[in-house]
Amino acid sequence: IDRKHLLQKDSVRSLVFILLAAALIYFYFNKKIKKQYFIGLLGLMILIDMWSVDKRYMNNDDLVPRRQARAIEQPIEADLVIQQDPEIHYRVYDVSADPFQNTRASNFHKSIGGYHGAKMQRYQDIISFHIARNNMNVLNMLNTRWFIVPGQEGQPPRAQFNRSALGNAWFVDTFSFVNNADEEIAILGEINPADEAIVDVRFSEYLDEFTPVYDSTASIILTTYQPDNLVYEYHAESDQLAVFSEVYYDKGWEAYIDNEPYPHFRANYILRAMVLPAGKHTIEFKFRPKSYSTGKKIAGISSIILLLLVLFGFGNEIRNYITINGKKESADTTDPDIK
Repeated sequence: IDRKHLLQKDSVRSLVFILLAAALIYFYFNKKIKKQYFIGLLGLMILIDMWSVDKRYMNNDDLVPRRQARAIEQPIEADLVIQQDPEIHYRVYDVSADPFQNTRASNFHKSIGGYHGAKMQRYQDIISFHIARNNMNVLNMLNTRWFIVPGQEGQPPRAQFNRSALGNAWFVDTFSFVNNADEEIAILGEINPADEAIVDVRFSEYLDEFTPVYDSTASIILTTYQPDNLVYEYHAESDQLAVFSEVYYDKGWEAYIDNEPYPHFRANYILRAMVLPAGKHTIEFKFRPKSYSTGKKIAGISSIILLLLVLFGFGNEIRNYITINGKKESADTTDPDIK
């Protein structure tokens, strides 16, 4: 892509629209064109501007006949087998083609692979260092419950169940600190994440007073799954260190225990972890980014201001109409004998 050419082209285009808009404003304020023509022409310019930009992202090349779209979206036998799994949340790794260029599996499953031009750097690191090398321990901690593997001798791809997947959350018996990200991702290939967690020393404050105690009766399950809201229930006789098979992202994800805010931290380079108090409790993760709440407030205030401006405009029009009509009625009722 010649970015310089695109920038120059858009600069010229913007300059043309600016000059045309300036000319319209000049003619309107100098009473060369009427108000309705000014508004109409300005609206037409805005429409042309937005239409031409929108066509870059959505055009006829992006549209296909409905029959063709349905044909593309048809699941294969392996997909149908996997979709019978009663678990509410798990992941699928499609190795029947290039896992990170082929997006077919993402149409039907929560996929380990797929393509995105701007992946999180930590997830890209996990791909490069471990998933691409088929590190089963890492795939297990990502709750890869199913694989789609190539069929034999020309047969279609088939589903393969992974009994070693660690599930949506689990308790670990021990943890180790690392000094930096390089150490963390390297050691991740050497541990069994079912038993041990690796934690960056920057999160040591969350574990300073915690000593893991094995509890054979402890359990934790995911009860509700939504992309921006996850609910777990757990029971433990002693405080436990839990690891969650979800990507750690502190710019919006908030954790709660029994509806009270509770801290969580990063473990195993990319996952979430929490030190949980003993007892029977409910954990909830909510995605509440500050940018969203701030934007929502700004949008609400802007809508109110816009509504007030519209009402003010209508009020002025009505007041002017009443004033003009009142003057006309006053003139019509003047005594004709008075000159």
